[in-house]
Amino acid sequence: MAKALLRLLRFAQLVERNIVRSRQQLDNLKKNEGFPPGRLLSPNCRVWTEEEIDDWFSDRPVERDPKSQEQKLAALDKAHKKQQALRTGQPTLPKQSNKPTGRPRGRPRKITAQADSAAPEGGA
Repeated sequence: MAKALLRLLRFAQLVERNIVRSRQQLDNLKKNEGFPPGRLLSPNCRVWTEEEIDDWFSDRPVERDPKSQEQKLAALDKAHKKQQALRTGQPTLPKQSNKPTGRPRGRPRKITAQADSAAPEGGA
């Protein structure tokens, strides 16, 4: 009985199949999402079997948490409203700052020798 050959996928083929978009995304998937590490064919060539990719993909959740979807939609709605206001020329409220007011900002000015000589000296 003949053994079926494994189909090996390189990084470029993962990109073609829209599994990853960049090497950084691939690294993040390996670290955080349980993506298979693959095999090294040579020092600079890593491959994955179709079976590994299919198993990983079938274990992925079908739907995200609804709360996170609601938060994402709320953020998009807020950004959309802000863009609409900018287009129509309506002023938007400035961001509230937590910094105390009344205090000078930036680096303090140096006191020059001229300012020191103009100051009255001591007592009378």
